[in-house]
Amino acid sequence: IWRRIHVYQHVTFVNLHLTLQVVMGWLHSHLHLFEVQETLITDNETLAEWSSKGVDEVDARLMDHVAEIGSLFRYEYDFGDSWNHELVLEERLPLESGRRYPYCVEGGGACPPEDVGGTFGFEAFREAMANPRHEAHASYRTWYGGPFKPHAFDAARVNRHLQRGYTWRNYLVVPALATRPSFTPKAAEQWALIPKKAQQQLLTSTYCPHCQGTTTLVDYSGRYVKGDVLLEGRCGRCGQHTKRLVEIG
Repeated sequence: IWRRIHVYQHVTFVNLHLTLQVVMGWLHSHLHLFEVQETLITDNETLAEWSSKGVDEVDARLMDHVAEIGSLFRYEYDFGDSWNHELVLEERLPLESGRRYPYCVEGGGACPPEDVGGTFGFEAFREAMANPRHEAHASYRTWYGGPFKPHAFDAARVNRHLQRGYTWRNYLVVPALATRPSFTPKAAEQWALIPKKAQQQLLTSTYCPHCQGTTTLVDYSGRYVKGDVLLEGRCGRCGQHTKRLVEIG
């Protein structure tokens, strides 16, 4: 089971985690961590619970921890089932004009179901689902909700999820991630004064008057307005235009 993706080099590890959830097909319902050499990168709650020294994924950027082509690092999802993913930085590429990032280039193999019981449980599940005469076939099929196609993967569908949000059974698992941010020079200068963690919080806590709730701002741009920065973009849930004014100083 593999995926090849393009991401911004400055992507934060929290957004890389969300990207991996979408491109793999996970449901963002368990804890996770990254391990880069001997550095643990995850959310602050997990670090506090484990009393571990590590790096908050909201602030950590890929380019600051994974620099060399060929670098390997690990992503673990669901500490019970223990799904380990090996990640490798294959190459650096110029940005494609008009392309939204993150972007899934290609991949293969269907994602295991959530809570299937790790690698051994997944093998038992696959064996039973492949044989209608297997004693556990009916119960597994009912639990899963239909047939399982072990080699199925649709990159175009994944990219739609990255652009519009990842929904499972009418539940929004991950908001839209793929963006094409652009700022006027003065707005970019002012935006850079805001800490990365605060930037992330601003982008993920924008009010959408159409949804009448908090959303993530995607495909956003920034303009300098009387000393402040006006962010304008699309709602990560409904896709409608929305904006917020960020007061500087």
